[in-house]
Amino acid sequence: MKFTFTKQEKLTHKQQIANLFKHGKALKSFPIRALFLENELSYHRVLISVPKRRHKTAVARNRLKRLMREAYRKNKHQIKNNSTHFDLVLIYVAPQELSYKVVDTSIIKIIDKLANSNSPQ
Repeated sequence: MKFTFTKQEKLTHKQQIANLFKHGKALKSFPIRALFLENELSYHRVLISVPKRRHKTAVARNRLKRLMREAYRKNKHQIKNNSTHFDLVLIYVAPQELSYKVVDTSIIKIIDKLANSNSPQ
């Protein structure tokens, strides 16, 4: 099994991101907030975000994005078997920097919610 995070898996188009924020459904698992929307593709796409409002320095934002990307990359295989594919936004909402273990646990919970049902609540 390859634990990669390819360019194809990254959500980058502005219109698709705007559509996701407008019509997407939300999930929360502190310190991550997730928005998701089904797509017609044969793979999942992900956008990772850390707001500048809460984390002023680029160093802090980049570190948190790296932690989130790594946690997603290691655990995405849990939703690969799902027949429904999603566009997913992961937003870091905590005001302080938390450890990798906390971020990883939060992303695992979000992935489990997506994997276990076609319309998570």
